[in-house]
Amino acid sequence: MMEELCSLVAKKNFSAEYIPKALTTYFALAEIGFEGSLDDRAFVDCCSEVISKDGGSVYEDLDRALKIGQSGPCKDAMDRLREEALTARERKMADTSKISPDDPECGEKLGELIENVAKANPEKLTDIDPEFLARIFSASKPMGQFRIQESFKQCGPYLQYQDSEQIKKWLRSLVDNLESTSTDKTGTMRKRWTISTINNILGNKD
Repeated sequence: MMEELCSLVAKKNFSAEYIPKALTTYFALAEIGFEGSLDDRAFVDCCSEVISKDGGSVYEDLDRALKIGQSGPCKDAMDRLREEALTARERKMADTSKISPDDPECGEKLGELIENVAKANPEKLTDIDPEFLARIFSASKPMGQFRIQESFKQCGPYLQYQDSEQIKKWLRSLVDNLESTSTDKTGTMRKRWTISTINNILGNKD
């Protein structure tokens, strides 16, 4: 069983959702003396590569698999992979590549993305290009522009308590890019509201 498990994991083409079970099985067998073609480090490294491809969704599974008071190599492996899964999830969450100015709902999608990232890790918001955000705002329909403004209202509390010069710089860049963005008359009004909302966040941080 140990050899078959190692052989399957070594291929690195399995779903990340099986990682917690694979880890607990491997370390349980190793603890009673079974050996396979992969040692502890190599086994965990293979799981790590699976996560790096698209394994952010396994974070909760790894978190649940960790038991209170647990210690030893299995916990160490789960801790490591859980952090990697969290990083993978945040990276995917902040990915704007599927949001296009040609999409009629681009503003709504970007607003939802901003809120989700702010709740998970406000620092990751700085991965969103300010020029791109301003371009999406300009291309959005009224509801999309409103949604982007509303997203900053919602994520304001998450940002205000982050003592980060990087976030401040990002917010200031957002304001600069929005100010230089062309919009129609009513869009200009919504743009001013959005800039005011961002400036309020900055004001509470300074």
